[in-house]
Formats: sequence, C-alpha cells, structure tokens
Amino acid sequence: MKSIVNTLSKSLLLANLLFSIVLLGVRLLFGLTAVRFPFFKERLKEKNLTVQIKLKDNSRGRYFTFRDGKVISKSGIHASPDVTMIFGNARIALDILIPPRDQLALVNAMKSFQLWLDGPDELSYWWMETLSLMLNAGTKYGTRVSKGVVRYTSNTNGGPVFVYVKDDKIIRITPIEFNDSDAEPWTIKARGRSFTPPRKTTISPHTLVFKSMLYSPDRILYPMKRVDFDPNGERNCQNRGIIRDVTEHKQFEQKLAEMATHDALTGLPNRILLSDRFTVALALSRRSRNRLAVLMLDLDRFKAVNDSMGHDVGDQLLKAAGKRLKVPMRKSDTVARIGGDEFVVLLPQIPHADEAAKVAQRILEAFREPFVFDGHRLYITTSIGIAVYPEGGEDIESLLKNADIAMYGAKEQGRDAYRFYDGSEAVTLLAKQVRA
Repeated sequence: MKSIVNTLSKSLLLANLLFSIVLLGVRLLFGLTAVRFPFFKERLKEKNLTVQIKLKDNSRGRYFTFRDGKVISKSGIHASPDVTMIFGNARIALDILIPPRDQLALVNAMKSFQLWLDGPDELSYWWMETLSLMLNAGTKYGTRVSKGVVRYTSNTNGGPVFVYVKDDKIIRITPIEFNDSDAEPWTIKARGRSFTPPRKTTISPHTLVFKSMLYSPDRILYPMKRVDFDPNGERNCQNRGIIRDVTEHKQFEQKLAEMATHDALTGLPNRILLSDRFTVALALSRRSRNRLAVLMLDLDRFKAVNDSMGHDVGDQLLKAAGKRLKVPMRKSDTVARIGGDEFVVLLPQIPHADEAAKVAQRILEAFREPFVFDGHRLYITTSIGIAVYPEGGEDIESLLKNADIAMYGAKEQGRDAYRFYDGSEAVTLLAKQVRA
C-alpha cells in the first residue's frame, strides 16, 4: 500500500488530496481502535483538548477535539488549538502516517524542521503517545515457542539475549542462538568478501542474573548516594548502608532534560531548543508585527586549527567562542550551536534590520580579540550571514538556509565580515560549490 501511495504522491495535487483522506482515516481509526481495545478507550478519557494536524502553509488540515472520551473531528484550520502538529509538506506527512511506519523518516523530518509540535509539553506528550498507541495497537511482538512461552530479543549492556516470557513474567534469559526456523541474517559483500553476523552470541556473566535483579524485592529504583564512606574524610561507620536520595534523583532527571536540549560540549542550546524558541519568537513577531533575525556564523579557518593543533584545542576554542558569543546579547536572544563550528543567534522582536547589523558588528569586534588558553594565543575571526523575517524567510528552515547562503557570501568577501541575505547569494554559493 505504501509503495502505491509513494507513487501517487509524486504529484503534489494527489499528495495533498491523499493527505486529506489520511486525516479523515485517522478520525475513523480513533473510533475503531477504541471499540477494539478497551485500554485505548480509557486512554481517550484522560484529557480534554483540541489537536490540529496541518501542513505548514495552512492549505490542508483537520482538527480533533477530545471531550470525555469522545472524538469530534472537522476539516480545516482551528482558531486556537491546544496542540498543533505541523508537517512541512504532504509527502512527508504521508511517509510518516501511512503504515508501515518509517522511524528514520520520522527522525529526519524532526531534525530538518519538517515536523514539529506547538503546545504545552504535557498535552503534546499525551497526543504523540496516543497517536503512537493507535497506530501500533494490536501489533504482536516476539516468537511463540510452546506452552504459552513467548521469546523476545533484547540488546542489553552485557550483550544480546533471548528473553523468555510466560504470563507476563520472565522465566529465563539466554544468549542468542538462532536456529533453522529463524530468519536468515543479512550479508554485506565488499571487496570480493561476504560479511555475515554469527547466529550464536556470547554475553557477560552478569547478564544471566538480570531476571533476579528485576524481581528482587531489594532492587534499586532510584540513583543511590553512599553515606557510609567519604574518600576525603571520615569513614562514617555509623551510617553503614545505602539510603535513597530524592534530591539527587530530581537532579538526575533535570540533567537528562538538559542533555536533550543542550549541546554537550558548549552547554549552549541545540537545534531542538532553538526550534522551540523560534516558534515562540515567530508567534510574537506576527502578533506585534516586529521582525526577527537569524544570524548564522562559523569560525574562519577552524579546520586548520583542528588539523594543526589537535581536536582538544579545537574543542577548547569552540567552548571559548560560545562564551564570547553570549556577552553582547540580550536576555531574550538565543545563542545555539547546531554542529561543528556552526553557531546560530536568534534575535526576536527587533524593530528593523539595522539592529541585527549592530549585533553582528559587536560579534566581529569580540572575535578580533585573541583566544588564550593552555599557552596558545589564537587569532580567530568569524563570518556571519543574516536572514531577517519575513524578507529572508517565513520559517526556521528558510531563515537558516538563507542565513547560511549569506554567510558564504561574507566568506567570499574576505571573511571577518557580515552580510545580509538579499536573494542574490544563491548564484554565488552555487559557483562556490562548483569550484569546490
């Protein structure tokens, strides 16, 4: 079915039509799944909200209102939904919504800002989990062995294993060993040789006791803090034992949340948090009719630093550059690292484009001061491309792309400069790519 849809969706007109039909099918599937699966019927009673699914250009859409377990759906664009699910175009929506679901397509769509959610976290999480439950309801996993036993596979930190389950309880865990009844493994052929994974694996000894660990009444449920030994002080024998530390557990959760939205090296916001803040900034700009600007910049000749002085020095330079970027900014501005030596500055609520130029000039001046660390004194400049909403783009993908084009225009001017996107850099960039 999906291959037929992929063929038909090559036509934009048919893709849009199929998108509308699929959204109607989603409404029907909500009702059918609730009838077939009692757990899903109870799930629909948990929240009262309105969810909008639409294309980015608002040309097609359907909204779903959940009230006390009932689902009401209408075609069109709702004035004020609680959660909005936005697809970049109809082809991407069809690739994600029509089974079999392509997890890689879903991840790539989110990474390239072709799929995003707008709404409170609690309601957004509930909606995505509910949609996933509906699309996967009835899916059967595992291999039935005998006498009610089902065999699953799991890749633990001690190696891949078979997990045998009966009546929702693990009865044993063994190393994987496929037999003739299992599917054939994949084979890669390269340079005249064939590479095939073994059908039997080995595991670490501790993996075999996972069952006992899972069902032990004394199993650890939270991160623990040891209080009976201080390596830098007293032995504290009176505190012999282990206690639960709820504060540390909360700090652990906060750290996980921060890791999901911030760059590990510099601590700056990553693409995910940048996208969230852009959504808020864009809504404010549309309401107040102010502009917003996206500045794309990278470090000139950064590769030469990495190649000549090593990646450790390069990493220190990136961290120092991130700190220096934050100095000339307002509290409402966002400085993000999106990969390599590329940084993005989001300037919301600016009255005119000249404000972006002033910020860019302050950044250039800040980078003209040498970076000093570990006995190294480095002179590194930066090139900046600027795209201003709405002239330089009306969504984050367009603004990032056009700011990137303008940045290469600044590099061709001799580096250590900024340049606004005005539509003419596309030819310059194409020529640069051809020369490369």
